[in-house]
Amino acid sequence: MFVVFLVLGKEVFFVSGQRYHAPAKEKYGPLGVFFFAALLIMTDPSVHMMGDLGCCVSTWQNTSNAKDTPYAWLPPSADFSPGGPIPGSFLTLRPDGTVYQAPGTTGPFQLFSATTQQPLVFYETGEVNPLNGGYTAAECPKYGVNPITGYCYMTDVTLPYEEQLAQLGEYGMALADPSQPFNMTTNNYVCGCDGCTPTEDFAHLSVVGVFSAIVCTYVGFTLLAVAVGWNANIHKKLKKFKEQWNKLRGLQKKRAAALSNAEYTAATLP
Repeated sequence: MFVVFLVLGKEVFFVSGQRYHAPAKEKYGPLGVFFFAALLIMTDPSVHMMGDLGCCVSTWQNTSNAKDTPYAWLPPSADFSPGGPIPGSFLTLRPDGTVYQAPGTTGPFQLFSATTQQPLVFYETGEVNPLNGGYTAAECPKYGVNPITGYCYMTDVTLPYEEQLAQLGEYGMALADPSQPFNMTTNNYVCGCDGCTPTEDFAHLSVVGVFSAIVCTYVGFTLLAVAVGWNANIHKKLKKFKEQWNKLRGLQKKRAAALSNAEYTAATLP
């Protein structure tokens, strides 16, 4: 991008440039289109820089210290089993060696261990998330880093649990029952971040992601091509190409007409 800017800028700001003495539209047109293209192309990287730290990581862990403790997603999850389809039914091995089966689930099962100190987490692909986000406190200036997951906190952990769930709405999380109005105790927000995958792909883009990654990027590169082509006067060169083509086609027609006329000989052909 910087090299393209230097090339376009040379034509505008240096006396030796072919556009230095041109009218304003012809002089600044290619450079103006370039700046707009660069802005669109940089939209997607900027969105990642500003928003990629916000990823809702729900952990599967024991809900009490009892030997027969049940397990649950904290915060609640809209995507993961037993309430969601990912990764399918599974069993949980308790610290005392007994097995917990979530109500309403049927086999075949996978068996996983999970504790408060080492909770279980899945990517949306169904693979186990090793919880090594790797962020530092300096990289999570808003609410700090979660030492268990290695990801930035999305909520103020000093607030009551229900208020923290309500904060998830700021990140576009869904209500437990989207068909019903928000209620802090009976219909709060749940963790359902489609972006928590090992690699980004087109199947995991939000509305903002579609706009920035697809629309802005491709429109930006199209405008970049327009700016470079305009600077090279490609439209005038194509017009001359058309004129030359028509001229050659005219000569071919004359030759064809001469060949079909018996009064002409090869020596008289143009």
